[in-house]
Amino acid sequence: MVALPTVEAPFEDVTRGVLNAVREVEELSNREILEGEKIVKPALNERKGVDTYVSTSSAGGGLQMLVVGVTA
Repeated sequence: MVALPTVEAPFEDVTRGVLNAVREVEELSNREILEGEKIVKPALNERKGVDTYVSTSSAGGGLQMLVVGVTA
């Protein structure tokens, strides 16, 4: 999965990249994680929401992101 960084023009908003990455995870996992631009917490059932969400970023150099998910 690749989600391009959005920290530079024209978006200049790292949130765009996070949302793009989460949408990719939704497609790959067949699970609805977002409702609009909000993460659904806690998980409502086997197909909607997550119990935990963690995001990190670094201001040094090019922004790189890792999205990790655990399912039962």
